[in-house]
Amino acid sequence: MYTGRYGVVQDLEQAQFWADRAISGLEKKARDGSASAAKTLGRIYRDGEFRPPDRQKSESWFIRSASLGDAGAMHDLAQMLLADEPSEKGGKGVLKWLSLAAKAEHGGALTTLARLHLKNRFGLDPKASVDLLKRGVAVGHPGAMEELGRLYAEGKFVEQDRAKALELASKGADRGHQGSSRLLKALEDVASADSSENASRSLNQDTSGKG
Repeated sequence: MYTGRYGVVQDLEQAQFWADRAISGLEKKARDGSASAAKTLGRIYRDGEFRPPDRQKSESWFIRSASLGDAGAMHDLAQMLLADEPSEKGGKGVLKWLSLAAKAEHGGALTTLARLHLKNRFGLDPKASVDLLKRGVAVGHPGAMEELGRLYAEGKFVEQDRAKALELASKGADRGHQGSSRLLKALEDVASADSSENASRSLNQDTSGKG
């Protein structure tokens, strides 16, 4: 409110004052057992909002929130650990938190876990990605729509179905997902090229029969 947005004059001191109060309130709630407050603190320290970025504090708050059952914190924590590019043996923490979040049907976790399967990371089976992506689509995650759409377009681990691929890409694009939008354009370009080729072939057949 005091950062110059919404027509309010910028006042960094006031903004910091109210941010400090808000963060103190969040810390109290988190220590009293609020998983949501702990997750918010994890994101504040991860992103450096009104506080210098602090990986250790961020991870600590995410762990507290995840331990209290917050699937979003489980996902964020796994992403933080994954960013460290752990070795095949060092991926246990990533898989632990992603699997727990996926069991709670967290769309981001389902999609991230599916992508790890697709890349055969940590010895995961690529074929198992399909079920995870279908679950991700069921809860409305656009990233899952893109990935599953690609599999249908390529006929990889599923029977090829370009109509289904277009449907999934379109749904993801409608949610503003850039990857889905790119996939949709690529599929539409292929469909257009195929249509032009078929039309040309049909025309050639018509003209060749005349004489």
